[in-house]
Amino acid sequence: WRCISRLEFGTQYCHNSPTLDEDRLHRAIVAALNEYGAIRAEIKADVLELTELARSGGEGGGTSLPELRRRLEALTTEQARLLDEILEDMGSKELNAQLQALADERQSVLDQIAACQQDEEQRAIQASRQREMEEWLDQQPMCFTEYDDTLTRRFVEQVTVVDADTIQVKIRDTDVEIEQHLC
Repeated sequence: WRCISRLEFGTQYCHNSPTLDEDRLHRAIVAALNEYGAIRAEIKADVLELTELARSGGEGGGTSLPELRRRLEALTTEQARLLDEILEDMGSKELNAQLQALADERQSVLDQIAACQQDEEQRAIQASRQREMEEWLDQQPMCFTEYDDTLTRRFVEQVTVVDADTIQVKIRDTDVEIEQHLC
């Protein structure tokens, strides 16, 4: 294996890119997965905690979706009331300024609602991935004997070549990175 930039552009971008033997790389990935399997009980607790955190919507600190919807409803009511007043006094610059401020705040709340809904969708996706990881952890043996490309693609997020003898394997949907020497 070799860095694609090195192959396409020579040493212009990748000055020290090593060439790695595929069998050595595969053995190192298997070793990293075995190391991950050995610490999975510890990791499983983290996965469960992350799953719960994703389901509960994080640690909070922001305004909740129901609160935003209540605020939007209040702004809409206030905007309707203000429009009635403006119809009675069309030339009032103060009423028009208040209406503009309400419209701006209402748009801000709508934007926050959209962001919250998107966050909820992302949390649902993350929770699903965490459940998948937990199920995988329960089903996996403690020791992998051979490289499996499907398993690697499913559970390894990234393999980074540190140098000609060392890689880092980032496990998908966790904060686990395992440094492994090529065998």
